Amino acid sequence: RYQRRVRGVIICGQISQYSGGLDNPEMGPRFLHRLIYTRATIQGILARDYVSRIPEMMVEMVPWVKEGKLKYKETIVEGFEKLPEALNSLFHGGNTGKLLVKI
Repeated sequence: RYQRRVRGVIICGQISQYSGGLDNPEMGPRFLHRLIYTRATIQGILARDYVSRIPEMMVEMVPWVKEGKLKYKETIVEGFEKLPEALNSLFHGGNTGKLLVKI
């Protein structure tokens, strides 16, 4: 229910805010006062910050996917001609999970 003291909050996956979304940003979280009381930090991360650790990740995660321990969602759009539409959907939350275009 409440965070313990000295915790952190990681933020990622904000692509819907990239294209003009910052002109009309979404309402921020309503729990910021709790972060003050718990001395927590908020930190943004990008996948490219960890490119050097991809081999390590693959060793750990591939078996989890094969065993069904790690589940993921993806949106698959069929057809190269739908590539522009698929790309635009990223900026409006039109996909669930990873967006793939099958050509």
